[in-house]
Amino acid sequence: MSSKRRQIIDEIVTALKLINGSIENLSGSPRSPYTFCTNINNNAFARQEYLSAVNDFPSVYCYPISAETRNRIGDAQVFCSFLLEIRGYVYSDENAIEASADLAQDIQYVIDSMKYRPTFRNLNVIECRVESLSTDEGIMEPYGVVEIRALIVYIQDSNI
Repeated sequence: MSSKRRQIIDEIVTALKLINGSIENLSGSPRSPYTFCTNINNNAFARQEYLSAVNDFPSVYCYPISAETRNRIGDAQVFCSFLLEIRGYVYSDENAIEASADLAQDIQYVIDSMKYRPTFRNLNVIECRVESLSTDEGIMEPYGVVEIRALIVYIQDSNI
């Protein structure tokens, strides 16, 4: 995996760790201030994990699920893109469906707000958006699973 792609994923994981039940004021974001519905207690990781291996709830894992594609525009601009899977796991004795929906909403806010975060802009990311979002709809109760696929597009560094 390219170091630029790794840096982008690390920045997303850092932003996901902000899901802590508090209010975030993000300059320039049309959804700011945003109140997180969930507190993941810093349980966000840049790796793939399945429910059977998760011990701390809620937890969020993100990892690339596609090869990086590259499109050359003109003589020098190279646009790279890849799909990122973000999988969240919750546990609730009361209502796992609602807990999953809350976590999905929080993750979607983070992905949609990445373009307003200065460290992300410094990586030349031009697009970061949710492509699909699904939950297990209560099938795994008392556990809940959220799956989000995000498209990431960035400009490759000119010295590569």
